[in-house]
Amino acid sequence: MENSSLFTQVLQSLEQNEDAARIKKLVFYVVKKNWARDQNQLDSISLTDLVQDLVTIYSDIESLNKNVYRMAQTLNKPEQYLSVASTIITEAQILYDFEKNKLSSESDLITVPLVTTVRQEAPVIPDLIPTASIPTKKKVEPFEIRLKVMIQANPLQAKILLFSVLEHQFDWSQQDWAALRSTELYELIRTITDTCQSFEALVDTLNSTARKLNKPHDYSAIANIISQALKPIF
Repeated sequence: MENSSLFTQVLQSLEQNEDAARIKKLVFYVVKKNWARDQNQLDSISLTDLVQDLVTIYSDIESLNKNVYRMAQTLNKPEQYLSVASTIITEAQILYDFEKNKLSSESDLITVPLVTTVRQEAPVIPDLIPTASIPTKKKVEPFEIRLKVMIQANPLQAKILLFSVLEHQFDWSQQDWAALRSTELYELIRTITDTCQSFEALVDTLNSTARKLNKPHDYSAIANIISQALKPIF
């Protein structure tokens, strides 16, 4: 994995992130189980080695997700580091999932819609309430909702679900990866709240899309997390 171009791309994405310094601090903390007290400690090891150690220590994304978030919440500025944790997990999951989905893309096109090479149009969102009677939505900060979602759900899967609702079913192509990585979770949340005219429409759209994705049970659970986080808006 460490010699792959994918690993290099992920590493570059982390290094070029505006929170690169915090990313390295948090990865160091998770890997070494102690907080770097000074810059010399951080400089003594490269981010490349830290990320390699990270994916070696945690053999699956679920354990990585749990531990990165758990340790981020122990820091003095948990909200900032929870956002950093989301970035780390989003990039790391690409390493965990890409090869598996690449290998299954040819044999599982029928049973695993997530890796289909046929693009699908975004589902039509039902207009359940006449325009004249649509209540004014409450103003809820997308960043606050994002925090609720990423604490309870895998942030990459949340982005894949929302992307599949708003654009087309995510197909694991390089183009879709690039589009997904260039879009923040809060932007997708803000867009779907503008698109759905009622809570019922939101729930129906999220659930119907979740059922078409790989691991529909997991995505249905994420659909419920997202809809409940957005419910106060409607």
